[in-house]
Parts: sequence; structure tokens; C-alpha cells
Amino acid sequence: MAEPQNFGKRIFVGLLCALTFVALNVQAIAQAPVPYQQMLLLIAGPSGDRIDPQEQRVVEHLNGLRGTYNFTELQMGTMHYDRPSEAAVLTKTLGFSPGKGITVGLVQLSDQGLPIRTVYKLEQVTQASLLAAQNDLLTRWSRATGQTLPADLRPAGSNARPQATSSNPPTVANPPAATTQQPWLAPNTEPTKAYTFDEVQSVTKALATRTATVWDNVRNAPLRSDGNDLAVREQTKTLYDAARNLRAAAERGVIYPLNELAAVSQIGRAWHETDPQYYLPVPLRSEVEPILDLLRQAEEIHTQGSRAALSDPK
Repeated sequence: MAEPQNFGKRIFVGLLCALTFVALNVQAIAQAPVPYQQMLLLIAGPSGDRIDPQEQRVVEHLNGLRGTYNFTELQMGTMHYDRPSEAAVLTKTLGFSPGKGITVGLVQLSDQGLPIRTVYKLEQVTQASLLAAQNDLLTRWSRATGQTLPADLRPAGSNARPQATSSNPPTVANPPAATTQQPWLAPNTEPTKAYTFDEVQSVTKALATRTATVWDNVRNAPLRSDGNDLAVREQTKTLYDAARNLRAAAERGVIYPLNELAAVSQIGRAWHETDPQYYLPVPLRSEVEPILDLLRQAEEIHTQGSRAALSDPK
């Protein structure tokens, strides 16, 4: 009887070791910092058409922090309960409730940019209550991402930097500026703004709508006798498809659809080089400048969404 008992003990000890190993790995995964490109400060309000005054003040305050302290790593977005797709994400995925007033949450994004879970949230938020909870909110963001807050935003007595680990190497105080491609269109005279989720949606929708209008008219118009409009026709169709894909990604709830934005930027360059202001049918040439302006904004959104990744020394 001794042998079966010893065999049973060995099985028990083996299972116990395996479970301990799994538990330790789960704990290590749970404690690993989330890349700050995948941590979003999400503001949820009642209506995207009639912005609540409290929501507006909260958004302006947080945007002010980003601008004043050059805190570009802090990604921001807004969603609203009167938009069915956004309401589904807020209530079913993130556990937000429309009955809790303005809600500000730290939300983790998937690799595809979709909200997948709530790390922390504040409910019934006003500008005053946000000011009172701001240190706690930002400290939680810092702990979740392993990133250092700007000096003036660190709570008094806090460490200058989160503790460095093998999965959270120390950051460089002044990393070299990332080398990025120069803007391919004439830059706006206005400084680059921080686009909210609503504004991203607005730009993507407007770009898809205008390119659809141009393409619907171009494809039904006769070719020029010299054939010089063939290139602009082909690139208009390609731009229309890219803009439609971008709009679909935004409507799925992707905060920064970087792949689709990059495609629109690249195809927009090619479209611009076909001189649409000269070779589109005359009634459509008035659409060129509005489309170019939307392409500029799309490039700014891409820059906003990818700036942290571009400056990441990994």
C-alpha cells in the first residue's frame, strides 16, 4: 500500500507546484505596467450633440494639464451615452453608468485601440471634485503605466520616478526628439490641438463624406479627351476606400485608428500629387481644399495618437 500512497503524494505535490507557478505568473502579469499608449483617460457624458457644461469644463481642465505641462503621454478621449455604439462600450465593457453623471475613467485599450477594461473611475465628476481627486487619478495612471508624472504634477513627498524593474526600465530624463516625416501638406497656422474622441469621429466622418461625394461624381463623369484625369480618378477611388475604412474603425470605437490614419495619409499624398485642383471636373474642384484640410487634421490626429510610441526608447 506504501507505493500507491507515495505515488498519490507525488501527484499532489506536483499539482501544488504547478498551481503555485501559475499563480506567480498571473501575479507577475497583473503587476506588469500597461504601455501608456494603451491607457486612456476617458470622459463619459450624456450627449455628444449637446455637450454637458460640466463635461466641457472637465475636458478643458484635463486638456489644459496636457498643454501646460507638455504631458502628451496622457491620452484622452470622450464617449457619450446617446450614441448606441459608444453606450454599449461604456455600459457593457467598461461598467460605466449613465445614472452616475459625468464619469472619468482610466481605461485600458487593446492592441487594436479598443477599450477593454476599466482600471479606475470617478463618478459624478465636477471640475471641483476633479481638482480634489486629480493627484490620486494621476498617481494611479503613473502606477498603471510605470511612467513618471511631470514634476509639477507629482504629489508632495512622492518619489521622483516609479520603481524601475526588468519590465519597467528607467526612463530617460530628456530623450532625443523623435525623427518624424515632415508634414506633406502646408501646415495649419493654428497650433496643434488635442483632439477628443468626438473630434476624431467628426474628422473621419467628414473625410469619408466628402471623398464619397467626389468619387460618386467622378466615376459617372466622362473621361477627358486627353486622358489627363485618369490618375486623379484612380487615386480618388483609392482615397475614398481608405477614408471609408478609417470611418469604420472610428465607429467601432477605436480611439486612435493608427493603421487607417497612416493609410489615409499615404494615399492622400498620392491624391494630392495628381493635381485634383486642375484635373477634377470643374464643379468638384471646390471640394479639394476642404479635403486637404481634413487630411491635415487626420495627420495631426495620427501624430497625437502615435507621439508616445515614436518617443518610446524601446
